[in-house]
Amino acid sequence: MSEPTVHEQYNSPTANISILSSNNVLFRIHSKNLATMSAAFQVPLDSESSEAARFDESSEVLACLFGFLYTDEAPPNLLDKKVGVIEKVGRAAHKYFVMSAVTVCQLRMVDLAKTTEASTLFHAFAYLVEFHGEDTGFGPTLDTLAFRTLDNTFYDVSKWLSGVTLAAWVLNAQTPMDGTSRSRCIPRQRSHIRLTCWPYATSLRIVTVSVERVGAEVPAADGEENRT
Repeated sequence: MSEPTVHEQYNSPTANISILSSNNVLFRIHSKNLATMSAAFQVPLDSESSEAARFDESSEVLACLFGFLYTDEAPPNLLDKKVGVIEKVGRAAHKYFVMSAVTVCQLRMVDLAKTTEASTLFHAFAYLVEFHGEDTGFGPTLDTLAFRTLDNTFYDVSKWLSGVTLAAWVLNAQTPMDGTSRSRCIPRQRSHIRLTCWPYATSLRIVTVSVERVGAEVPAADGEENRT
């Protein structure tokens, strides 16, 4: 492997911890800034080691994450980051228990519900369902994200969502703000797929989804019950 590139910002001569990103960028960090989460980071904080700890995250993600560890600086607001980067920072924040970063990523994903770009909406929806789906406070945001993507074909939706996130999308897309049940075609003019969700399916893990192809019989998937 070639010699790592040293990160321009995180290169203090007094730092005693070296961390190498997945794309071979070296960070020099002070152990005192990792002390509150040393168990999560699994970096030896009690000794100075010449060998860098290798992390799975890219340098862009780590630079954002480490910005939350230095309390003498304003934490990153991630306003200039695309949704894919925010998602990766959020995942790393959950992985390493950097709760201030978790909160900022939550807020940014909620804010992205205002956009019109489908890929961004799906990214935000999947992230919030995965990490905060049990929090009822995110219900209105998930409703908004689902409704704003209703003009996509089921094929397009399934490229971004699967499993629990897809079931959650069906549930939120077909449950209007007043809580009543609704069945929609996606989209109305082009889709050959109709999804139906029942109002008594209150859990994302047990939601029953019926997939009907217009003019054709489609067998239910394993463990899935068709209803009319």
